[in-house]
Amino acid sequence: MSTTTPPIGSSTGEVSLSSQQQQQPVAASAPSRPKKSKTPTVLESLGIVVAKGSKKRVKLAASESRRVRARTKVRSVEEENRIAVLREEKVRQKAAEEHPMNSLFAACRSNDSLTIADLIGHKEVDANVKYPHPIDGLGVGAAPIHVAAQYGATGAVTTLLDAGADKEQVTDQGQTALHVAAKRGLPATCQLLITKGANLGTKDRFGCTALDLARREEHRSNFHAEVVKLLKKTIAQRHQATTTNTESTGTVAVCRFY
Repeated sequence: MSTTTPPIGSSTGEVSLSSQQQQQPVAASAPSRPKKSKTPTVLESLGIVVAKGSKKRVKLAASESRRVRARTKVRSVEEENRIAVLREEKVRQKAAEEHPMNSLFAACRSNDSLTIADLIGHKEVDANVKYPHPIDGLGVGAAPIHVAAQYGATGAVTTLLDAGADKEQVTDQGQTALHVAAKRGLPATCQLLITKGANLGTKDRFGCTALDLARREEHRSNFHAEVVKLLKKTIAQRHQATTTNTESTGTVAVCRFY
């Protein structure tokens, strides 16, 4: 009895082939990396929503774009306003520096007699003008002669007196130029004011004479001691010259601070 061989492509062969295919391993696919999200700009967002065709989103994006432009415009206006304010302040400061009164006080500090004579001579500023703010440690109400005395500018003091400055003019603290010079320990300036007839008996708002102020500072330097000696000598000389003048009896008031 003969056996027959199954033809190629029969069901038995197909089953065997499919089993081999099932046994082959399947290659694993590599995991995909998540893409980084990038925040679109206003213009990109506008383009995206236009592409998607959403009218509502188009309006929102357009509104945001207008707000951005408006904020930029506001910042520009504010910046221009700040620049304008700074420019105006600079002009105001320059005008203040060039004001005749400020020029006169500056000339007194630097002992510039020519500028002092020129400013007062051309009537650009009065010789007895008072500075409306505290200046050079003199408080409010200082006149040019106080500033000149403060710096020991004897040339400026002489020019001011010749131009009509009042040697007895007082600050808001009641101090004369002699008070200022004595407190600073400036013998030459004190001598000049005494020669011009300064009153040694004038008291400031605290009840102090020029001699009182000089005595308080006598321990600081020999210059203050020299001022004390000068003032005492002058008081004695004036007392001998006249005994009827109650302001120059030689009596020294006690300096009291409350």
